[in-house]
Amino acid sequence: MAYEDYWISRADGRLSDQQEYVTASILEINQAYEEAMKELQRKIDRLFWRFVLEGGMTEQEARAILKQTISAKEIDDIRQQLETITDPAIRQQLLKQIDAFYYQSRISRQEALQVAIQTQMSVVADRELAISTRAYTSVIKEEYLRSMFDAQQYMGFAFSFQELPEKVIHQILAENWSGKHYSRRIWGNAQVINREIEKLLLKGAMLGTNSRQLAKQLGKLAGSGTYAAERLIRTETTYFTTMADLEASKARGTRQVRFVATLDTRTSPECREADGSIVNIEDAKPGKNVPPLHPFCRSVIIDVVRGLVHKARKARNPATGKNYLVPADMTYREWGKLPLVEKRLDLGQVKGVTLQHPADKTNLSREQINAVKQTIADVGKEYDLKLDYLEIGDYTDDEHIGAPLFFHAEDEDGQYRSKLVINNACPIWKNLSLMEDMFASPYFAVQSIEDIVWHEMSHVLTFQVCNTMEEYIQMEETLRLKHIDGVSGYADSCRDGAEAIAEAIVRKRNGYALSLRVKYLLEQFVEVWRK
Repeated sequence: MAYEDYWISRADGRLSDQQEYVTASILEINQAYEEAMKELQRKIDRLFWRFVLEGGMTEQEARAILKQTISAKEIDDIRQQLETITDPAIRQQLLKQIDAFYYQSRISRQEALQVAIQTQMSVVADRELAISTRAYTSVIKEEYLRSMFDAQQYMGFAFSFQELPEKVIHQILAENWSGKHYSRRIWGNAQVINREIEKLLLKGAMLGTNSRQLAKQLGKLAGSGTYAAERLIRTETTYFTTMADLEASKARGTRQVRFVATLDTRTSPECREADGSIVNIEDAKPGKNVPPLHPFCRSVIIDVVRGLVHKARKARNPATGKNYLVPADMTYREWGKLPLVEKRLDLGQVKGVTLQHPADKTNLSREQINAVKQTIADVGKEYDLKLDYLEIGDYTDDEHIGAPLFFHAEDEDGQYRSKLVINNACPIWKNLSLMEDMFASPYFAVQSIEDIVWHEMSHVLTFQVCNTMEEYIQMEETLRLKHIDGVSGYADSCRDGAEAIAEAIVRKRNGYALSLRVKYLLEQFVEVWRK
């Protein structure tokens, strides 16, 4: 394998693996947010909500309740939880605040709520910091060793090297590379949510929001918190991966590295511009000339070794989604000027496409066909979607007879292709009462023809990362194990993560609340394709 292609492939693979590794940490942080919001809901109900009448209050009435004092026992309960915070500065700050109230033997309900909210958000931030630091430490150590191993594999012989010293790891962890250390960003995100919750309480009291509605709004704030947490941890993971790679390069005697961006349409303008640039290791500065240049950055660095021939690197055709080779020294700017070798289905004009293998006699009305086509177009407007085939056919086998639409993975000489089939033989298209029964059933998430299309198109989105049937089969097996209970009766009966994702997309579009675990599943496999 050519030197350049080898190192780009290895570097991409390591970054991908490190991002996959921190996924477990993100789920752990998500769980921490869920637990924190549930506990906060209980405290708000006890300290405030049971005093609020249904139907709303005037601002004067709400503020009067907030000025009422609470018992010393309730102060003790809050103080005990503060003791669990491991960050000494944050813990002492909050303890000092609550002790001032304690010695006065009086604290208003508003003050107690403020401290309770701060405490709960401090607890979750404290836990997020511990989880993140543990993950980052592992990323640095693992990336350094794997970079060294990849070098030995390419050269064909083993050379001795020492593990990265703990002192260097601590220096990397302590570096304030982006203007604010990750620990400060975690506490800052918690404070933002803290202020939003305080505003939510007063506004909710005046509007007559009930406890159940408050729980839903708290869930949305938790979602904001977990998104900020994932954004931070994935960006920092790219940073720590880059720093470990730089340390490994220095240990190998390398003096320069090359910035390598991903050759596809999702690459940011910053990384497109930096692609191919050569950086002296002593001048490398994450956020400036080496990754990450922005949140969720996917770019990597590779060693520059003089005297080795650079032959090729991989690119992804934006029209077909297939990988192909381009010259190794081709930059993103040069690649972006190449004509596409194939054209895919233009979803913006999907209403006018000629369907492959159309049935001689269709059981669908023109309105039903147009609803299907228009919804596919709508999906294409929101997401970077690659649909290879759209077909009307008669499928009467046991597996498909009851499916008005279904997604199918086509095998073309080992290459993966996606197909959406409108099943003309399904009796639902002719029998409107059957369709109404399906939409009314709590067993399914779908409530309309458009929902059915969104369900099946989510499968297309989920698997479009695959290029070969082997990749599709592996991903299908992986997804099956990611099932999460409670999305719908149909998804639960399938016990398949892919079906949980499809049903969750429909639930989300129809305004239903989703758990943080389900939201993360959508972020990981579907929302990554959002334009």
